[in-house]
Formats: sequence, structure tokens, C-alpha cells
Amino acid sequence: MVLFSLSRIAFYYANLVAYPDITLARFLYIMWGGIRFDLSAILYTNLLFILLQIIPFDFRYSNKYQNVSGFLFLITNTIIIIANTADIAYYPYALKRTTSAVFQQFANEENLGKLFSRFLVDFWEITLIGLLFIFLLVFFFKKIKIGKRPEGRFKIRLLKNSLLFVVLGLLTVIGLRGG
Repeated sequence: MVLFSLSRIAFYYANLVAYPDITLARFLYIMWGGIRFDLSAILYTNLLFILLQIIPFDFRYSNKYQNVSGFLFLITNTIIIIANTADIAYYPYALKRTTSAVFQQFANEENLGKLFSRFLVDFWEITLIGLLFIFLLVFFFKKIKIGKRPEGRFKIRLLKNSLLFVVLGLLTVIGLRGG
């Protein structure tokens, strides 16, 4: 959520010309409204990761399982960070946020690699912001440690984990709907 909010601030700052009449109060209102949108976007982005973390079975505590799901988390969120920061530079040219239409726009482009590398150089400030956000994502993700499998009888653990699965699943659905 913090990275999405920082991205919104960077977007606004880089595109100040497009929003000359926004007051601080209006900007804070936009930031507050963005949190609800961000929650939904983050939940959609991380839906598989969330499911992998809340399934009620003990194998989710294994190192291999956590490494694979952590890799999935980092890859999907890195893609979102790249898209979000690229949007900062894309907006002044298209006067709209990036959508799936951007893929159609570049579908027949033969030198996409050259364009991408040129983008990284021409918009070096945005490239640095994106790299900083990716670094922060990895840094803070590595700070999270999954505990050991809880002690106790299997049936009790399964019941607790199943209840937690249902509650977290319902909360995720509510968040996905933006509510």
C-alpha cells in the first residue's frame, strides 16, 4: 500500500502541469480515495499468493513452499511496480493512464527492446524510482518471516486454519470488490 501511495505521489509530481488547480486538500482527498482502489488492485495482483498463504494445510510452512510462493509474490509485484512507474512517463503522451490498449499499440513494433532501453535512458528518473520501489519491495518482503507450524493436534489445527481460511477469504472478496 505504501509503494502504491508513493507511486501516486510520484505520478502527481511528475505530471504537475496536467493538474494545476489541485489544492493540498484535494490532493489529500485523492490520496485517501486511492487507498481503496489500491487495496483492490493489490488484492487482485496477489490473489494467488494470498490463496497460497491461507490454505489450511501444514505443507504451507515448508521452506520450499514459502520460497516458491515468495518468488511468485516478488515477480507479480515487480511487474506491477514497473507498469505503475512506466505510467508516470506514459501519461503526458497519451493523456490517460496505461490500459491493456498499450499492448495493442506496441503489438506490431519490431524493435521493442530498443524502445524499452531508450525509455530507461530517456526517463532515467522514473527508472530510478522504479528500481527504488523494487528494492523496497524485496527489502521489506525479506523482513517477513513465516512462523513454524503450530503445535497441537492435527484436527484442531485444521479446524482453526479452515476457519481462518474462510474469514480471510471473505475479507479478500470484500477487498476485491473495493468495499
